[in-house]
Amino acid sequence: MLEKIYSKWLSIQPLSEADQNKLSMRFTVEYNYNSNHLEGNTLTYDQTELLLLFGKVSGEGHLKDFNDMKASEVSVKMMKEEAANKKDPLTQNFTGHFITLCFVRTIPSIAHYPMVCRQVLLSMQDNTKLVLTV
Repeated sequence: MLEKIYSKWLSIQPLSEADQNKLSMRFTVEYNYNSNHLEGNTLTYDQTELLLLFGKVSGEGHLKDFNDMKASEVSVKMMKEEAANKKDPLTQNFTGHFITLCFVRTIPSIAHYPMVCRQVLLSMQDNTKLVLTV
């Protein structure tokens, strides 16, 4: 079964830029929605999609759930950027920052955490572009 699916995937390669973007958006929403719901997040699929793709919120929800969803998205972006960097090895420093973001997520006092985490959290709060300094 898996071989059949993989064969079909190979047959449609290379994907057009438009199809790559659609797949990326779908992955962003599906992964973050399902991952966060395993942890008890109460946002609906539509709220997740609206938040992650358009930066908007709708309906009711706990602030923590919205913040957790954005933090989850940032962690995926961090991992993609780190995986794309072929010249530098994966470091303990990056891993520590990544784990802090994934497991702490909504940090009450940003001042107690390393600069990278502060940059990530501030970028989520004011919607600026994420800049990683690993």
